[in-house]
Amino acid sequence: MVRTAIWKQPVHPFSSKNRISSILLAFAGMIVLSFGHPMYETNDDMIMVSLLSGQYGQHAHPDGVFLSLPLSELLYVLYRFNIHIPWYSLTLYLAQWIGCILGYRMILSLTKGLFHKLLMILVFFSLYSFIFLRLNFASTSLFLWCMACLYLAYLNLTRQPAGWHSVLPGCFLGFSYLIRPDIIFVGVCYSFPIWFSFLLPNMKKRFVYMIVPLLLFVSLSSGFAHVMHGSDAYKQYDKFNSVRSSFMDTAMGDFHSGTEEALRKTGWTLDDYRMAKLLWIHDEDIFNSESFQTFLQKNAVPYVSLFSLSKGISAIKGTMGYGWLLLCALFIIMGSNTVAYELPLGKERLIRRLSVLSFLMIIMGIMVLACIRFPNRVAIPLYIDLLGLMVLMKPLFTQKNKGAIAKRMTFVAGLVMILLSLNNYGNLEQQAYVREINKRHFEDSIRLLQQEYRDPLFIHLRINLVADTANPFKEFGDVQHYNMVPASWVIRSPYYYDSLHQYGLSSGKEIVPFSVNNKNAIYIFFESGDYFQFSSFSRYFENHLNTHYASLYTNKRLRIEPVLHTTFQDGDGHSQGWVFFQLKKEDK
Repeated sequence: MVRTAIWKQPVHPFSSKNRISSILLAFAGMIVLSFGHPMYETNDDMIMVSLLSGQYGQHAHPDGVFLSLPLSELLYVLYRFNIHIPWYSLTLYLAQWIGCILGYRMILSLTKGLFHKLLMILVFFSLYSFIFLRLNFASTSLFLWCMACLYLAYLNLTRQPAGWHSVLPGCFLGFSYLIRPDIIFVGVCYSFPIWFSFLLPNMKKRFVYMIVPLLLFVSLSSGFAHVMHGSDAYKQYDKFNSVRSSFMDTAMGDFHSGTEEALRKTGWTLDDYRMAKLLWIHDEDIFNSESFQTFLQKNAVPYVSLFSLSKGISAIKGTMGYGWLLLCALFIIMGSNTVAYELPLGKERLIRRLSVLSFLMIIMGIMVLACIRFPNRVAIPLYIDLLGLMVLMKPLFTQKNKGAIAKRMTFVAGLVMILLSLNNYGNLEQQAYVREINKRHFEDSIRLLQQEYRDPLFIHLRINLVADTANPFKEFGDVQHYNMVPASWVIRSPYYYDSLHQYGLSSGKEIVPFSVNNKNAIYIFFESGDYFQFSSFSRYFENHLNTHYASLYTNKRLRIEPVLHTTFQDGDGHSQGWVFFQLKKEDK
């Protein structure tokens, strides 16, 4: 590489052709994927839609919980304007579209040769297809954050003039923050490419252009939170939700040899623990911030309480279909020609070392995160981040391929990449097919019960709403509506208590007494596999109820009475089903 002290003109000015091509590619890719079976990755998104729009028999509430309050307020107003437009999903797809434009633009600008450009676009498209087809606020936020960070590093390394090119990525980072405020903690850790590229000369101005809009977005969100979440009710909910998340989502809540002693010190029975794992945590006297915190402290295992190596290995294996795509991308990048970077005199070695260090730190960060919690909605955006970093780093070391060997290597990697992409897409479609079967059986059962009972109120156990199967472009226009008690992470929120008040309940501990011998109160349990069998569950649940509610029913005991049990086979031939039951009291 030619050493130079000149640091004034861009290596290659922005091409309007690349700009237009990136926009069209992002738009065309999303249109192609929309012909598949897009749905939500988890139930969280549709629960937030129900909060903001007022579905499942509840009134609308301007707090999406996981979303920032400014964005929640905006969506709340938009749903008030027209509830039939999928505002939430369109907002997430807008963020994804921006991220795709940034990603495609880097690929088109840094890769030479039509063949290599097409292969890299296909790799990016294949990885991104998961984020589109399994829409989720967390994956969308992390994807946009990573793309904006890489794009800023690209602007620095190619010495683009500091101006609107720098302000927009800062706004995109702010947009990502509004979608998932907690993303800033993960995002900053995986933003190493930004920081090393700002060490280049004359980049302070770009840093200011980038950081100012980001801080404005963060300040706006923090200001809303301070005003709207300053009440004791919100503070108590935040505290409860934090310990609940640690109990459910980390190894700190897992069962091990010392768990029974931890349960004894907490005042829980083993059946209480089992019910908590099924998110039956309504009763404030049994499941509260203090009891969860006590259990987590007593159940902690030194050096293992947060990290689980076995969980990490399992998580990495679960995403290997996309991991192999990254390996193919590495071979394709090694065999491609790229543009040249003219690094400033005396800083070439430092920049190369820092770029390699950032790459290794991201890989290590992924491995550490896998040992804590590494669902696909987190893994895939980080894999795309690695892909973008490989594209960005290649010109720092060499711009030429290795001739005939590189061409053969690229061809083989490209062929394998196409086969892997088709396999990953097939797996997503198979999963969509199974979900559709589940959804159809569930909604048929709901309609049947709505005809048999007068305006029934449904109470979920082992939360498994089929709303995640809804088409994001239709949202609640694609699901059966029914009245339900808010569940999962909504429990203890102000919205939760507002909803209970609609049914004449003042607290979660009143749900059981309210439902006993009440024909219009129907519990829902999703049965699947050997572990989640209704026969085992009913025994645990009855023991739990008769332990904690015995004082309310002298010489009586509570029992489960099924009213409808529907079973079906999933795509792999495994039995699944929905059990609808009521609570009855009988003589001992």
